[in-house]
Amino acid sequence: MPLFVIVGLNYLVQIPYNLHLYHGKFNFLGVILLIITLVWFISSIWLLKSKHRLGFWLLLAFLSVEFIFYFGNEVVLLFFGYGLIYHLLHTKDFIVWTAFLVGDINFFISGYYIYYLLTKRDLFVFSSKRSKGR
Repeated sequence: MPLFVIVGLNYLVQIPYNLHLYHGKFNFLGVILLIITLVWFISSIWLLKSKHRLGFWLLLAFLSVEFIFYFGNEVVLLFFGYGLIYHLLHTKDFIVWTAFLVGDINFFISGYYIYYLLTKRDLFVFSSKRSKGR
């Protein structure tokens, strides 16, 4: 599943990014937020694979939050000289550029999967009425 791979890569890239920029001085609140969102993502995927209705809604909520976060980071910041174009052209620092690229890809992937989940909702939301043939 490309979604699992790219979101997982996004979490993994935070380690070298932090070590490179902040020399390993981790922000405790940031680490807690990353752990909470990682558990949120993994549990939503697990529940969705288990055909549990809650998995659909948890994943949709996770992707929506991720999309809104990256929309601010990629689109809104364009008006201030940063954003997607800055991220793609910021090639002087390979680690930072890689972290930016993974984030950019997450922005587009989350938008795609929001669309996919909403248009293919019947594949993921299992109601008791449909399972009984009503």
